[in-house]
Amino acid sequence: MDLRKKGFQMPEKIHFEEETLTDTYGKLIAEPLERGYGTTLGGALRRVLLNSIEGAAATGVRIAGAVHEFATIEGVKEDVVEIALNIKSLKFRMEGNSEKTAIVKATGPKDITGADLQVDASLAVMNPGQHVLTL
Repeated sequence: MDLRKKGFQMPEKIHFEEETLTDTYGKLIAEPLERGYGTTLGGALRRVLLNSIEGAAATGVRIAGAVHEFATIEGVKEDVVEIALNIKSLKFRMEGNSEKTAIVKATGPKDITGADLQVDASLAVMNPGQHVLTL
C-alpha cells in the first residue's frame, strides 16, 4: 500500500527491558515498526553503538628473532601466529589516548602470561592469567 495514503507507522513504545539490563547488556524494545524496518533500524543502531565503544587492544607485535608472521622461534613452543592470537586475547584498561608499549623479557623454561607484561602505570592487563607463550 502507498505510504502517503496509509501514513507511516511510528513506534509508540521505546524502552529498555529492565529485567535483563546490566552494565554490559541492554535490550532495547521499539514497537510497533513497519514491516522490514526492524532490520534496518537494528543494523544502523548496532553500527552507531559499536563505533562509540572506547577501549584498548593490542595493535601490533614485534618479536625478536621472528622475520615473518609464519616463523617459528627457537625455544618457544608456539609459532608467531599462535602468539599473536594469544596477545589479541589480552584485555587492557588504559588511561589516556596515546599509544602504549608493553614489553616481555624472560628466560625459560617458563609459561609467559599477561602478568609478565611490563607496562606503565596508565596501562593495566585485566586478564593477567591469559597464556601468551611457553619458553
